[in-house]
Amino acid sequence: MSYSSIIHQFHNKKILVVGDIMLDEYIIGTSTRISPEAPVPVINKSGYVLSLGGAANVANNLKQLGVQTFLIGSVGNDQNGMNIDSLLRKEGFDLKNIIKNSRKPTTVKTRIISNGQQIARVDHEDTSEIQVNIQNQLINRISKILRMQKPDAVIISDYNKGLITKTIFSEIFKLAKKSKTYISVDPKGNDFSKYKGANLITPNRKEAEVITGISLNNIKNIKTGLKKLLSLSNTKSALITMGKDGISYLDTAGKTKTVSAEQVDVFDVTGAGDTFISVFTLCFIISNSWNDSAYLANLASSHVVSKLGTTYTTRNELFKAASVMNENNKIVKLAELKKILSASRKNSDKIVFTNGCFDLLHPGHIKILKESKKLGDTLIVAINSDISVNKLKGKDRPIVKSEERAHLLALIDEVDFVVIFEDLTPLKIIKELKPDIITKGADYKKEDIIGADFIKSIGGKVVNIPLLKNHSTTNLIKNIYKN
Repeated sequence: MSYSSIIHQFHNKKILVVGDIMLDEYIIGTSTRISPEAPVPVINKSGYVLSLGGAANVANNLKQLGVQTFLIGSVGNDQNGMNIDSLLRKEGFDLKNIIKNSRKPTTVKTRIISNGQQIARVDHEDTSEIQVNIQNQLINRISKILRMQKPDAVIISDYNKGLITKTIFSEIFKLAKKSKTYISVDPKGNDFSKYKGANLITPNRKEAEVITGISLNNIKNIKTGLKKLLSLSNTKSALITMGKDGISYLDTAGKTKTVSAEQVDVFDVTGAGDTFISVFTLCFIISNSWNDSAYLANLASSHVVSKLGTTYTTRNELFKAASVMNENNKIVKLAELKKILSASRKNSDKIVFTNGCFDLLHPGHIKILKESKKLGDTLIVAINSDISVNKLKGKDRPIVKSEERAHLLALIDEVDFVVIFEDLTPLKIIKELKPDIITKGADYKKEDIIGADFIKSIGGKVVNIPLLKNHSTTNLIKNIYKN
């Protein structure tokens, strides 16, 4: 399955996030002098930012990717709890699953940023186990979501702040097992046995080294560490996020695999683990591919660490980044493309279709593609196969083979997908894909455009794109022969 196909199915998925909800607070300023009272910098405050942290950040990452997301957790009955409510409401979350706790304050991490660098962090928290009555309320809400909404996965975001108790996880596991719901855990603390039965745990390198007592500095130790993680947690699988060294996991054959991280300038690692587990879990329940899921999760994480503070990546940003890294993921088979478009339509995306031989790509082609993309959300370019071009254009055509033509088209930002068809006309593929709009150059009369009658019959549009003068493949070939 291509990266593009995975990303375009995000809207089909539902995920429940349960865990420690926190508030991330940023005091931003500059420093040009040292305090006369103590050898510390004096910060001239210039900015102040509040953002969702912990489980709320995991959930927000998913929501920004287009996933139907449910968040269950607890905050204090205090001003910081109200601040979290406000941020969640702004992002469109249902607050009825956020339980107010009168005994425990809302966890707040206050980071002080000077000249673009974090110089201190102050934590305000109570890490004792949450009260039994709150646990029971949480379990009731979790049960209701799993029963009524039937999510595809549950992500446990455990920051060791007292919410993910053995009782809470045990109940989640029992409920999820009945519906065969995938469970992934971002673990914390010194007792991983409480995650027994989870499908996946994703500790970072430091957490894995502490819990296993093994220095993960070579492949042999990493493999031993992964096996020990599985033994300690009694979970089905484990991967370790290794920062700039990517991620490592054991495949089904027992071999240690590593997926490299994207090399970016790291500005702030806050929330990178939240992004990783959200994207990995989402991609894995779609593709069942460790490698593809890890690649896309790493790609998303590299995006957030290049920004200040707790942030996320959007579906469009991830799609564009994945396409830039591997243009071949835009080149798809018809069956796969139909599945992708089915997911896109659930998001009310407008599908634009154009077709042609695109033999010897020239500025006229580029204009048609750019103008076509402006008409909708997803642009599909269908190109004639080599046999088809040969029958239409003569024995000397195509000049460029179909695989190369497809690759060149995939390099164009405006193009979302390229599909090669064997027929002489695109009518069959148009009927299969049912785009909202089809486009052709202005040299075609609308009534002569293949598929026009069909598209109009299903409520679609046919659009002619103005041509660039003196630009055509035929003239280009004539000039080449002439010169």
